[in-house]
Amino acid sequence: MSFASVQKKIESQGHSAAFAGAILASATRNASAAAKKKNPKLRRVKGGNTSLSASHPKAKALVEGRRDNMAAKCSFVGD
Repeated sequence: MSFASVQKKIESQGHSAAFAGAILASATRNASAAAKKKNPKLRRVKGGNTSLSASHPKAKALVEGRRDNMAAKCSFVGD
């Protein structure tokens, strides 16, 4: 699968294009040495720490969004 097709698949799960790209890049950077040996293109993805601190506004919005999505999937009524 190409990076673009994997990103589209992640987008289809309800994430924005930018966030899907970030998810894919993070997973690619964290791939095992065996996976990178099998697919040398995985070594081309550059980047550093993509984690957000808990106090960051984007992190708070992300957590709230995940809670809402989980509640909708599980048919919970939130506060």
